[in-house]
Amino acid sequence: MNTRRLLFLSALCLTMGTTQVSAQSFLKKIKNKGTQIIKEAAPKPVKEVMDAVDNANKAPKNNTSANRSGNRTITQNRSTQRVRANTNRRPSTRTQADFEPAHKTITIKLYKGLGIKTWLGRKAFNTPQPPTQCPKQPAWFESLPQPIELDNASLIAESKMINKWVKADKPSCEPVLVRRELLDSEVGKRIRALDNAVNYLNNADSQNENFYTPAGPLEQDAFKRTMQSDYSPLYPLLADETVAYLKSINRTSKEVSVRVYEGNSSQENRMQIGEMWFDLNFQRNNARLIGVDNDESIGKDYTVPSTVRYAGRTFKVTEIESAAFADMKIKSVTLSPGLKTIGSHAFSRTRITSINIPSTVTMIDSYAFHNMPAITSITVPNSVTKIGNSAFSMCTALTEVTLPVRLEKLPNALFFGCKALTKVTLPQNITKIDMSTFEDCKALTSISLPQSVAVIDQNAFKNTALTSVPVTTSLKSIESSAFEGCNRITSVSLPSRVEVEMFAFKNCKALKKVVIGSQYKTRTDELQMIFYGCPFMPQRMTTIPACITFN
Repeated sequence: MNTRRLLFLSALCLTMGTTQVSAQSFLKKIKNKGTQIIKEAAPKPVKEVMDAVDNANKAPKNNTSANRSGNRTITQNRSTQRVRANTNRRPSTRTQADFEPAHKTITIKLYKGLGIKTWLGRKAFNTPQPPTQCPKQPAWFESLPQPIELDNASLIAESKMINKWVKADKPSCEPVLVRRELLDSEVGKRIRALDNAVNYLNNADSQNENFYTPAGPLEQDAFKRTMQSDYSPLYPLLADETVAYLKSINRTSKEVSVRVYEGNSSQENRMQIGEMWFDLNFQRNNARLIGVDNDESIGKDYTVPSTVRYAGRTFKVTEIESAAFADMKIKSVTLSPGLKTIGSHAFSRTRITSINIPSTVTMIDSYAFHNMPAITSITVPNSVTKIGNSAFSMCTALTEVTLPVRLEKLPNALFFGCKALTKVTLPQNITKIDMSTFEDCKALTSISLPQSVAVIDQNAFKNTALTSVPVTTSLKSIESSAFEGCNRITSVSLPSRVEVEMFAFKNCKALKKVVIGSQYKTRTDELQMIFYGCPFMPQRMTTIPACITFN
């Protein structure tokens, strides 16, 4: 008789009262891993006996939560209940409750005055009005402080100004809309930080501690930035409970104590290990770097590790999350082998001077290295197969780039605005130079395209310093504005197979000689638009200019 049938029959006998089986004799017949659990459950009703059999292999060997309960401000009785509840969890479904770290209390000093000129908000006291016209890069946008540097009053005031400007149908060019998005995002972060903190404080000591949502870690120091400035401008946007709590703070003491998780947040499996925050995947044993404490990052050197350890387990660090280091005033970052993905905006708007991408990386997401004004050169390893749009855009000091050989396509705006770029090594199997890839690369005088390139897309070389048009054996199409504003090109010679879109060579002020396919002899209107604004092209073309010949 197998063990399962023996347990069931014995439990049935206990229930019917026909047989009295002692726990001792009952256990002698059992030789499986559930012995200890059955030993405890045998005297109990059948249901509990069978539940114990079903769960014999489900109980974890160690209870991590119990080991971490020393600093919790709860009673011993409640701690014991939680430990018992956790013993029925599968190890494969570990959640925050399994690895819940200790609480800590932080005290935040409220600054005297609590006004618009306090803290870093003084930088935005004289925020300029949005421009009446919208050039591509208005000085207005460049002169503005980062939203994280604003106190609440300045943040809300500027946000209202931008919204009023846009709603009034004033020029709403991209920089203005981008600024509005950044302001709204920062306001949202501060509101969530305050609401979470107050929710935590109001529920942490209740009988339902297992169900409350704790205050998250001080990500980007949103909570701290909020409390160190006058939070009253946020009142209309906050929950009623949060407003009531904040109004109850004793302003004379000018400080408030907030209890938060040390090493965790309301989001499952988000842990602080050392100085960094990670999202841990307990099924795959890998980790995603979320970021570091922005308040402590100024002038620091960071190393993204290959592995991290937590709760006795080792996790491979395979990904850097979006915006993990964005806007931080860090000195340098070292990336360790094992990393596979660099997320969008991961290092954007930092001032590090160089970065070594390990040969294990396969993907660099959009805007990953966007607007890094101090970096001068980048070598992308051959392991990389995908690069997102604008990954290196606006790196104004970047002079040299080597791209991986396995890359099949140059994404949109890859080097847009890289004003110092002079040398690019392209992979040999690409078939297309995508939209705005080299737009506004004002120092780029020449480039060698692989012979496999068949399409030069819109704005691909717009406003560059090219002295000649690169032509390949596979070239079939030059799209709109591809070479617009290239004022150093003096001659163009294109095979007859190449189709050219309107404005392809618009405003090429030095262009004097053109050789183009014979199909354009009868397509004079198109011909005029292709070279619109060139010195030899009249506003009304009655005859084809002598400098244009056909092959």
